[in-house]
Amino acid sequence: MGTAARDLATLSGQHDVPVRSLSYGERHAGEQISLRRQDILEPAAIRALEPGTALLLATGVRPALLKLRPWYGGALARDIAAARDRAVARITAGAVQHVETGASAVRRARGADRRHPYGDLTGAGESYHGGEAGR
Repeated sequence: MGTAARDLATLSGQHDVPVRSLSYGERHAGEQISLRRQDILEPAAIRALEPGTALLLATGVRPALLKLRPWYGGALARDIAAARDRAVARITAGAVQHVETGASAVRRARGADRRHPYGDLTGAGESYHGGEAGR
């Protein structure tokens, strides 16, 4: 559990956190500041994001938390819903066409139109079923 959150925490990067330590001796006190690397966002914090919050990870900019606005409640809700429906229809049609095109290519590859590359060696006009594709 938490693999996705750990991956997002890794992608969000790390930063240096100053750590102050004090030491006391008989005659003096000493202070030392060192830097420790720490995740910008811990996996637990990512898992605990409120609904409607998004983590933006983009090249060249620091990670950002965004407060999302529900599109379905805005003035452009009808336009956005119509555009979404058109996009879903186009994606579905493309997927169906891809599957149908792929299926017909497989049928052609398995069909009788596959001849031996050097001609009819059997003398009977049979289809060739050898080579890598015939296995």
